[in-house]
Amino acid sequence: IPRAIDHEEIIKSTKEDPALQEVISRLRGSKFNFKNQRDLKAKQVIKCNGDRKLRAKESQLNIDELVLYQKPRGKVFDKKEPVRDPNPWRVEEVNGSMVTARSSD
Repeated sequence: IPRAIDHEEIIKSTKEDPALQEVISRLRGSKFNFKNQRDLKAKQVIKCNGDRKLRAKESQLNIDELVLYQKPRGKVFDKKEPVRDPNPWRVEEVNGSMVTARSSD
């Protein structure tokens, strides 16, 4: 009758063989890494598709540039008033898509 191998014997025999240790470590890590890599790739695809759909692009504004401020339109607006403020505004801070500008007057 063949003798069964218990857990301690398996650990002892694999510790002596570095090639087996390498195979075991690759097998243990591959499943986890594969899931993470697939998840990261899927998230990148989702982000790229969303950016492309919204036509998102990197901001070209720099600090101390002059920009024209477009007033927000409400439900009722006067057509005689200009859409943009004729006096340029100076950019003070750029944080991602948020731009802080101050009127020059």
